[in-house]
Amino acid sequence: MPLYRLAALVSLVLYPLFSLLPKLAATHGHSEGTPVGLWVPLIVLILLRYAAMVVGLASLQIMSNDMVKPEERALINGLGQSVGSFARAVGPSLGGFTWSWSLGNSLIAPFDFHASFVLLALISSAQFISSLALPNQQELDAEHKRWKSMPGQDSRRPGQV
Repeated sequence: MPLYRLAALVSLVLYPLFSLLPKLAATHGHSEGTPVGLWVPLIVLILLRYAAMVVGLASLQIMSNDMVKPEERALINGLGQSVGSFARAVGPSLGGFTWSWSLGNSLIAPFDFHASFVLLALISSAQFISSLALPNQQELDAEHKRWKSMPGQDSRRPGQV
């Protein structure tokens, strides 16, 4: 769970930084085109974002398997995959709508082109806050012991073959 929480925190910090890249280009005298000096921070931000996504998703899958009884794993994994597919379907539409709206209005930051990045940061902050409610390892271990003591359960820890 600490890795999942860390991935959410990294995402929360990174998304607003993406919106600052045009300002970085403007301060270096490049109002048009893409300066070479802009590629380095962009690539670093992208690498960090993907690293956070990989760690977060892997941690989420491990946690969901570790938090449920073995007989409920298939249901939880199926629900998790369905929710993930729904998010992959709705996410681009929501992002595109936010981006179009932010470019079409005449508002100032954070409601100009920054709005999409602010939305992503808000979603990441909700993810981070919800991660604080997850049980810690001691609570999970106590629950695993309780499962093992139930009639009809074998002595293996959930997740072991």
